[in-house]
Amino acid sequence: EGKEVILIGINGRYNLFLPQINCTCGKTWSIGMGDLAESGYWPATVNFETLYAVDLFTTYEDLKITAPGMSRQAFVSMLEHRTKLFGRSGKICGDTLQKSFLEWTHATFEVERLSQVQHFQCPSCAPSMLAVAVDGNRKLYRFKSQPGP
Repeated sequence: EGKEVILIGINGRYNLFLPQINCTCGKTWSIGMGDLAESGYWPATVNFETLYAVDLFTTYEDLKITAPGMSRQAFVSMLEHRTKLFGRSGKICGDTLQKSFLEWTHATFEVERLSQVQHFQCPSCAPSMLAVAVDGNRKLYRFKSQPGP
């Protein structure tokens, strides 16, 4: 057994132990932050005692778009209900979820910015278009008039 962590996914809260490998030569390997990020997990704390599955964030983001009236507490309550439904126990902190979600959203934005992904610069007739709008200009005039990058 390695370090004890709390993992929160779409099916609620899990109390788990991170893997730790001990070699016969005496060396020990334990999972690090890079390994977790590559595997699709986002840390809620500096020492990653609490982890969130990235698919939970994408689901939360989709729900915020399709059901804008749904509150964060309603989402957390749903996760706690699913935790109990699957025979586990434990509370989920809504503030930590919100903070981690916002950090993940910002990090995703920065990765796209550093990768020079520009969703709203190409005209709709370009071969690599991202969307098609009825008026043909993809509302570029609205996005160009907004402040920011």
